[in-house]
Amino acid sequence: MPSRPVVPRERREPPRVTIRTLREAHGLTLPMLVARISEQGVGVTADHLSNCELGWKRPSNALLHAWAPAGDPAEALAAVLARVRLRLARDPAQSAA
Repeated sequence: MPSRPVVPRERREPPRVTIRTLREAHGLTLPMLVARISEQGVGVTADHLSNCELGWKRPSNALLHAWAPAGDPAEALAAVLARVRLRLARDPAQSAA
């Protein structure tokens, strides 16, 4: 039986203003952000957040809503995440596998 060819998984393009840059600018590590998001009742791992930051995974709406205030209560971060959410909603190619 012939083996199936391995098709490389395409990397999703990360947001133009990266969430990782914002997180790091506010002095947060991934474990710190995971703890803050978990306090809001959304379960997530550091690996999943990293994959979202790099564009490999698409964050869920619940994660995005928890991410904004967890990363920084400032309106600027919430606005950036809202724009990311809209962009992802408009581009079906960005949907999670």
